[in-house]
Amino acid sequence: VRRPERFFEDIVLSAETERAIRRSMEEFRRWEVLEANGLTPTRRLLFFGPPGCGKTVVAEAISTALSLPLLYVRFDAVVSSLLGETAANLRRVFEYASRGQWVVFFDEFDAIGRSRDDATEHGELKRVVNSFLQILDNFGGRSLVIAATNFEQALDPAIWRRFDEVIRFDLPSSDNLRLLLERKLAGLSLPQRFREELVEQLGVTTYAEAERLAFDIRKACALSGSKSVTREIRDEALDRWKTRASAMKAPRAGSPRITTK
Repeated sequence: VRRPERFFEDIVLSAETERAIRRSMEEFRRWEVLEANGLTPTRRLLFFGPPGCGKTVVAEAISTALSLPLLYVRFDAVVSSLLGETAANLRRVFEYASRGQWVVFFDEFDAIGRSRDDATEHGELKRVVNSFLQILDNFGGRSLVIAATNFEQALDPAIWRRFDEVIRFDLPSSDNLRLLLERKLAGLSLPQRFREELVEQLGVTTYAEAERLAFDIRKACALSGSKSVTREIRDEALDRWKTRASAMKAPRAGSPRITTK
């Protein structure tokens, strides 16, 4: 159980994604109004898209905005090699959730929601998917269930139909990167040309990487006792970012090296 401290004011999203999230939260807040009119509010959200684009952060921000604790499901504790134990653990999660009101968050959801048509998966995982679908269908708690995945193509088709809203999280546009840097570097003196150069250097990247670059700049300013982002601070932060990006793209030991003609 977590009590997150992330806020929507700290997050940058595409207009379409933010509208879908705000609409879902409004329905959840006005549960009784919809129920009185014979309607069911949005109770299940599926987040999908590339890693580092805000799925986990938004789940935490929703929890904060709704003033509900976050019930974070750890798959290392749920998934078991013992026959039937994973499904039993999932039942325990929902039984616990039924005793309160939460934002129930399943991160890396593809760990249990994989397609049952995948020939490489064994029978136990197929039984887990069946169990999860049945448990989710029977869950009557007044909680918001959110699942997030970076590998939506691996999900079972029936999983998609069980969620009231499916929301895609895309890589940030240049305008979104600019806005994110403006928010994360608020309070520092940053020349406009420096900000534009940072956006240009970042190019196609994730929100998480851009946020890390901004934190490196803030830390350097704090350590230097300055409120101004100098060229040296900017260049050093960019060098660190490029080193991380290069390391992440480098082939790992034992992994196949891909060549193109």
